[in-house]
Amino acid sequence: MNIILKSFKQAFSFYKLYFLVWFLSLLAAWPLFSAIQNALAGNLGMTNVPGEWLQNFNLGYLFEIAVNQPSLAWMTTQGVRATAIVFVLVAVLTSAGTFGIFRELSKGPVDGRFLANFLRLSGTFFGRFFRIGLWVVTCVLLALLPLMAGSIGAIIAVPLVSFILINADVTRIRVVENGEKGMTRHFFTTMPFVLRNLGVFIGYYLVSVVTIALGLGLYRLLDNFITPASVSLIFLMVMIQQSLILFRSTMRIQIISMATMLYDKRKPLPVPEEPVIQLPTNDSTLPNPA
Repeated sequence: MNIILKSFKQAFSFYKLYFLVWFLSLLAAWPLFSAIQNALAGNLGMTNVPGEWLQNFNLGYLFEIAVNQPSLAWMTTQGVRATAIVFVLVAVLTSAGTFGIFRELSKGPVDGRFLANFLRLSGTFFGRFFRIGLWVVTCVLLALLPLMAGSIGAIIAVPLVSFILINADVTRIRVVENGEKGMTRHFFTTMPFVLRNLGVFIGYYLVSVVTIALGLGLYRLLDNFITPASVSLIFLMVMIQQSLILFRSTMRIQIISMATMLYDKRKPLPVPEEPVIQLPTNDSTLPNPA
């Protein structure tokens, strides 16, 4: 419980970090979802596609369209593809900078300007985090295969996906801490450590997941309760939506903080090296027995 409280305290104290993560997420996500909405409007022959799913980047409406009209599920345009690539690259860049700057901030004050350090660490770990992301996507897709068996498969798939996502976070922490390369080796050598401590990690992650679910539930309650019938109410809804995005950015930082503290607490201590005693090699230095 002490780790949970400390992680929340750290997440809310690093206000520069979560405001920056929120801004970068907004900057990258809005063009993507706008392009998707425009593509949907063009393919459906409509000029006014309902924008409810676009609010707060909610993809629920897009999934409904894909289910009702499967032919649109594979709909792509040049604009969507281009903005999707930008969205993914910015997400990886943001993740690399967040893990890197958080690790430095957790050790003490960072010298220099915050934004300059964030961009420096983003560039340093971008390629490594991108390769970790490729392994995460591959393993998650394989872990979702049991869903083809129905509800029984979900019992297998959900723990597997949870394990892969936790393992990815711990791998990123190790990479930032050690500054080493070889992402494939790091990703798979982290698995035994995560497996040994899986119950502890899942227990702590569940607290964060429940907190996020409560925040989303509160947002949906306010969204259903408030009718944007005036300018002031529309402004209120916009502020609530942006507050939710900011809340999700803060919770992501809280999860990174929590995972870092858990890793520091559970990681094996380095084996101390035995002192090497060097005997004198020159016989003249030895005492004369006579």
